[in-house]
Amino acid sequence: MSLRLKFVLSIGSLILMLGLGGTLLARLTMTHFSEDELDKRALTIAQDLEDRAGELILTNDTFSLYSHIDDLTSNNEDITYIVVFDAEGNVRASTFTEGLPAGLRDANSVPSGRMYSLASLRTSEGELIDAAYLIDDGRVGIVRIGMSTDRLHHEVNSLTYEMLALAAGVIAAA
Repeated sequence: MSLRLKFVLSIGSLILMLGLGGTLLARLTMTHFSEDELDKRALTIAQDLEDRAGELILTNDTFSLYSHIDDLTSNNEDITYIVVFDAEGNVRASTFTEGLPAGLRDANSVPSGRMYSLASLRTSEGELIDAAYLIDDGRVGIVRIGMSTDRLHHEVNSLTYEMLALAAGVIAAA
């Protein structure tokens, strides 16, 4: 084997290892960062709805409650569902047209002494982040918001493929 071929193979192997290592690190970092941001978005949206829902439940203004929920779902493509329960656990508003799915009511509860809870749920529609937020410390009810992780995973996968293609291109050029 000639010295030139050994040199090219060594450089190619080094580029491949660095490309794969860098891609793996970027994927893990981006996934963690994106999941944290989705959690924050879910809590922010839930808190926004909690601010409005308390008054709307107490005044029995169901139309405005549904209108606000519609605005939230229209402006946030990652929202899969929103459910507002009153203090007795009755559904006051929901994006589900055919009733609450089995098991959703008990899938995420807020621990005592906390204002909210986040849970990761696996459903027939994919993986979701479920945010539960108490309305007026739970005296009025609770807001539940489901956020899909599909777009997040799609973006991370796209970045991974781009980085692997870049590494392959550099190796091919070497």
